[in-house]
Amino acid sequence: MGYLPPKDSPQIDFWGFYNNSSNPVTGYGALIPSMLLYNTNGHQLPMPGRDRTPNAECMQHGMLQSIKYPTGGTSQFTYEPHEFNNGFNLCYKDTTLTETVGLRYDETV
Repeated sequence: MGYLPPKDSPQIDFWGFYNNSSNPVTGYGALIPSMLLYNTNGHQLPMPGRDRTPNAECMQHGMLQSIKYPTGGTSQFTYEPHEFNNGFNLCYKDTTLTETVGLRYDETV
């Protein structure tokens, strides 16, 4: 279904799933997400880092797509990302539900 990076690629979301992030952070900071910190005076200090936002399309790379049975029948599988809402949004989005934490089975066609 798509490209899978090397197993040690820093192109991953918060939970280790491939997300195809392209920002050029390298070295020890390659897995640290970008964030805003505040000093004691209340001034914002932007910290550059890797985009660790989940990507539902990229999570599906390498997943089982279909089965062809010896009897001639087939089953096709679709997946959707898990969602959560716990009052603290790790992905810095302004949405109520956040796509995250891998995939779950959606339906068989």
